[in-house]
Amino acid sequence: MKKIAVILWLGFYASLGAAIPVTAKTTTSSSKASEVVLDRDTTLSELNELAYELIKQGQYDQAFKYSEQARRIAVYQNDNHHLARALTNLGSSYFYLSQHENALRLYNSAYDIARSNNDFPGISRALNNIGAVYVALENYTDATNVFQKSYAAEKESQLAKLQTLVNLMHASSLGRIYPDFVKYTEQLEQEIPKVKDAFTIAYYFQNLGEVAVFNGDLPLAETYFKKALKISEDEGFQTLRIENLLDLAEAALVQGDTINALNRVDDILAVTNKDNLNKSHFAKAYEILYRVYKMESQFEQALASLESHNRYANDLRELKVRQLAEIARIERQTQEQIDNLSTAEGQNIKLQQQLQDYKTWFWLSLLLTLVLVAALISLLVAKKNT
Repeated sequence: MKKIAVILWLGFYASLGAAIPVTAKTTTSSSKASEVVLDRDTTLSELNELAYELIKQGQYDQAFKYSEQARRIAVYQNDNHHLARALTNLGSSYFYLSQHENALRLYNSAYDIARSNNDFPGISRALNNIGAVYVALENYTDATNVFQKSYAAEKESQLAKLQTLVNLMHASSLGRIYPDFVKYTEQLEQEIPKVKDAFTIAYYFQNLGEVAVFNGDLPLAETYFKKALKISEDEGFQTLRIENLLDLAEAALVQGDTINALNRVDDILAVTNKDNLNKSHFAKAYEILYRVYKMESQFEQALASLESHNRYANDLRELKVRQLAEIARIERQTQEQIDNLSTAEGQNIKLQQQLQDYKTWFWLSLLLTLVLVAALISLLVAKKNT
């Protein structure tokens, strides 16, 4: 599976500078999110923003805990806006752990809530994340279609539209939809210098690097990957940092620089928080190690690395088969719900028409009755006068 590099809207637009509360009343950068102290005055918005930053750091267990807390409070308070944000954060925690069927289920729930409330930014956000799942499953055509719907639904945030454009550029590149890729790339080249959001810029550089790899320009690819890596390290985007390091290791290895490739992989495997690494990260890291040791004729280490890679790769293949089956089931249920809703709406229209007909006949009958009564009274009065 090709490594994905899509922007998830994890709860709120990353560009809005969603600061993290260290208490209920103060905020801090994403690098301090793990030091947050919550109290009874902590708001739903703060819980969701905290979960959002923790996901960017790769602290999925903590993000899941705060997202679930926000979800329960939002349900209790009947706050659909923050409920959708909490569901989105829960889905993104699953997404980065390669549990795409759970992510899709939660993203669809967030989409349903946004649609029922005519929340167009929420609709756009949910569609963007659903498209990310399709990219992860290498269904680039459907991903592009969903991203286009997300782009059209967004009416308020220019940055949100640019984030979706980055995803459209990436999906069209992977799907070899070249006319679209050229169009989105040219549009982004004009707009990206105006963007201040570090998360969006880092993903943009990462995607440009992958495009350069695809075109065989490895020095240019390394330039873009290093720019993305610097932003990730400066801002504490740990999950993105790991993906940047994998990109740089791959580029170095293709150019025969085994020492640089090995150092990059060592940086990945040396992280203290192993939750930052999902199965795809491990699989790719050990696959690079295998190729490094093979090129250096260190066959014992190469074999051990290959066995580790195969273990994770097999788990991923089995997981993907289960996920595709589950996602197909979810899509069937969603379509059935849409069909049922359409049928119910049709029946409602029919009932409304019947009710209108009944009202029309009622008023006509009443009018006719009044005319007959008036005529009868006139006859009686005339007869009495004669």
